[in-house]
Amino acid sequence: MKITFYITVLLGFSLWTVLRRRLKRPILTTLGTCMALFIPMLFGVGAVVDSVRYGEFKHEDTTSLNDAYVKIPRDATDITLHKYASGHFLKFSTSEDSLQSWMDELTEERRKFDDASPFEITAKSEFDKTEFNNIFKDHGWLYPEDVMVYRGWRSRRGGGFDVWYSEAKKTAFISAGYW
Repeated sequence: MKITFYITVLLGFSLWTVLRRRLKRPILTTLGTCMALFIPMLFGVGAVVDSVRYGEFKHEDTTSLNDAYVKIPRDATDITLHKYASGHFLKFSTSEDSLQSWMDELTEERRKFDDASPFEITAKSEFDKTEFNNIFKDHGWLYPEDVMVYRGWRSRRGGGFDVWYSEAKKTAFISAGYW
């Protein structure tokens, strides 16, 4: 999109300078101006595109959630998604049975990859609370005392995710990274 926009502006400016014929060297002026504007235009277009692509998004259910990287149980509700360039954070409501079935489905899907591994539940520790707060505090999500942590698979490149679940609040949190 950035390149297409830039080429369109370049062609438009070139056409404008040629049709005006007031400049002594229209081609050199056009090329010089376009070269000078190239980086600022890339940043400008990037800022506009990123403002739509990244940030906080709220969904009532999964029907309006159309993102190949965001995977959650089909019956999830009250979804809050914080998306950034190399990952996302999710908070949603679901039952423990639904969450467990979903994790089993993902584990089955991953079996075709060399680095596949099932979700592993971790023993509750003070580290989990610190880790949760470090990951989710910027979004205002508080650590539930009954949280269970399911460590998800990790690819050899470092991508993967963890699921944090509170049975009392029927709320799941996901910290995902992909590269």
